[in-house]
Amino acid sequence: MEYIIENSPDESNMSQIADTLQIPQSSFSRIVKYLEREGIVDRYHRTSNRKNVILKPTDLAMEIYNKNTDEIKGANFQRFFDALSEIDDDTLNTFVAALRIHNEDLMRYDDVDTSNPLVKIE
Repeated sequence: MEYIIENSPDESNMSQIADTLQIPQSSFSRIVKYLEREGIVDRYHRTSNRKNVILKPTDLAMEIYNKNTDEIKGANFQRFFDALSEIDDDTLNTFVAALRIHNEDLMRYDDVDTSNPLVKIE
């Protein structure tokens, strides 16, 4: 689930994901069927290529993932956030503005193909 969520913008198909995770495709197919049955992933394909199945996380998957990452973030980054609370507001605002600029620059690399939309497989 984590790999699918963190790499969903890449739109890798099921075969590519199985290869990347070094899981036999038959085993990965069983895992995907289970995740789909549990409401964790949805399967899609491109209108121009019905053969390649692309997995997308559901809202439930995102809720579970966000809850877990929030817990991990709290456990691992609390000291960092505590240190930030010690700096003055002007310095913090400058730091936040710099992070936003950096994030905008990174977002430019997220190419989404809108000419060939995904179609959910029912």
